Amino acid sequence: MNIPINIFLLCYNEKEIIGETIKHYKTLFPACKITILDNMSNDGSPMIARQLGCTIKQFNTGGNFDDYKHKHLRNECWKHIRNEWIIVCDMDEWLCITNDELIQEDMKGTSVLTVKGYDIIGDSKVENLSDINLHHLKMGVISESENKPICFKAGHIREMMFEIGGHRAFPEGRVKWSEKSYILKHMNYLGLPFKLMRQKLRFERSHKARAQYGLCMGYSHPLENFINNHDNLLNSREDLSELLKNYTI
Repeated sequence: MNIPINIFLLCYNEKEIIGETIKHYKTLFPACKITILDNMSNDGSPMIARQLGCTIKQFNTGGNFDDYKHKHLRNECWKHIRNEWIIVCDMDEWLCITNDELIQEDMKGTSVLTVKGYDIIGDSKVENLSDINLHHLKMGVISESENKPICFKAGHIREMMFEIGGHRAFPEGRVKWSEKSYILKHMNYLGLPFKLMRQKLRFERSHKARAQYGLCMGYSHPLENFINNHDNLLNSREDLSELLKNYTI
């Protein structure tokens, strides 16, 4: 039996990983419905997603990174769905839970999954990540900021109350957290050229958020900081093969 699940992925110019993210979720959940919440991408991301059977819903923040709009979307995009499972996340967040595991959680009356986040660390040498297989990456470091409740059951949960940034939420309704913690892979540190390319893009798009609201200040750090951090992550990463053995595709 394939459990009904609706997946909402925030998107802006994600051509490097969008196809692999969709593959991840469609492999784990053959019956899933994926909706791309696209902020007027101009790199072909929506076309890739449409060819892979996804629904595209566009919004426009005028070329700026708008965390308030993202907060609204996370809290409202799923409200038309009743009594089905929901995932709301960024394109680089890959939740690791199988169809059968989610069925078991559903039978237990679980309404929100407990999540443990890891930054997955790769060593790609090119911006487009064509020299590595993202699904085979098994090295990472714990990321407390990725311990986020991105998977929940509509109907049982009436409000998620995501905060700015989407890293914290306070669900309301019939809240029952899963006893088991499920891995959330943050596919962000996949190689230095890829990381620096994304960092420059986010810096350019977040100037208004930094100037007006004091948000996104992490994007203003010198690129040397990210180079040093990536080197440190490569040296400190741990083998997650055992944790991920049931989720490799």
